[in-house]
Amino acid sequence: MRARGLIIFAAAVAVLALAAVFMSFSARSPVPPVLRLANVERAGIMDDEGNEMWLVTLSVSNANPALSGRGGVLFVKNEDRMDEAKTDQNWTDVERPWVEGHLQTQIRTFDLSPGMDRERLLLLPANARSCRISLTYTYAVTSYRTRIATALRRTPRWIRSRVPFKMWRWAGLDLPPLPGTDWHEVSAELPFAAGAPK
Repeated sequence: MRARGLIIFAAAVAVLALAAVFMSFSARSPVPPVLRLANVERAGIMDDEGNEMWLVTLSVSNANPALSGRGGVLFVKNEDRMDEAKTDQNWTDVERPWVEGHLQTQIRTFDLSPGMDRERLLLLPANARSCRISLTYTYAVTSYRTRIATALRRTPRWIRSRVPFKMWRWAGLDLPPLPGTDWHEVSAELPFAAGAPK
């Protein structure tokens, strides 16, 4: 009986390994994060000339399906990227526009699971009519073992219940995804009118 169980287990691992390889080649490449204005309102904060500034809510979302590419998880940041505001016909850099406890030039790196949406706040000049946001993103790095475990987790319950605990521990399903090294840039020009995003 023990030998039979080992054979069944080995066969299950082999099938799941093939499924994971197929998933890695057949899944489409993940799409970049989607940037849009969620809200624009007066900030209640005055600039040096006594004009009330804008408080802009930026929505960053992940439109990838759950099994796209490397799990579909994205990591987003804006390291070494200056954000801009358009006043009249000119674009100017905005220093420390991000509201993260206090005003900062950069936002902290954050992850986005498929279908997830995160919001970030920006403080922009009173005469701004548009903003240009540049972010960098990369995909999550997942091992073939994690892809096997993901495929296994999507099998019927009667199959999952028969998988030995050692298999789950070997696959490391509980390990968080890590950012890759191939960072890409996404940029969006977001015009707005008083009190409402377009």
